[in-house]
This record gives sequence, C-alpha cells and structure tokens, in this order.
Amino acid sequence: MRPIFIYTLGVISLLTACNSGYSNAASSADAMAKEQQMTENGFIKATVVLQNDASGCPVLLVFENGEKLDPINLDQSLAKDNTELWVKFSRLRMPPRCDIASAISIKEAQKKAK
Repeated sequence: MRPIFIYTLGVISLLTACNSGYSNAASSADAMAKEQQMTENGFIKATVVLQNDASGCPVLLVFENGEKLDPINLDQSLAKDNTELWVKFSRLRMPPRCDIASAISIKEAQKKAK
C-alpha cells in the first residue's frame, strides 16, 4: 500500500510541474505577441521617472535606448514613478523646460501589462 501512495504522489508532482512550465511558456509567448503588436501599431515602450529636483521637468519618460523626453501632457493617472507605458508621441518645437530632455506631446498612452 505504501509504495502505491508514494508512486501516486510522484506522478501527481510530475504532472503539476509539467503543467506549470507550460503555463509560463504560454504567458511568455503571449507577452511577446502583445509587444510585437504594440510596436507594429506605432507604440514605444517607456518608463516614467518623477523628478523631485528643480530641473524644470517634473516627469520624464525614459526609453529603452536611454533617451529622456519631457511629456507636457501626460495623464496624471499614468504619472507614477517607475510605471511602464506604451506611448505614441510627437516632438515639439519649443524651448525645453529642462536641460536634460526635449518636450513631447503624448498622442496615446497606456499602461504596460505586467
């Protein structure tokens, strides 16, 4: 009786481990597909960085290539430190509000799903 119990427990553990790996692979594939779709639709990934100094830019968007831009019209609900966003923007021809970033106007923005 005891060997059957141990065998059954082992099989259940093995099946559970196999299923959890499949779910992680599927969610990773879904995330990659979503990222590709957003990029094809003209969105760019950015991270919100709040500035607490007197630099003149209260909020910056930092892009994967390291570029920092000053969004003049970012929705306050999205302006939280370290929030990852998908954004579409246009560059503005105006004097910068701070020395470290050029001004942009946000056309569309949405929070990046985790």
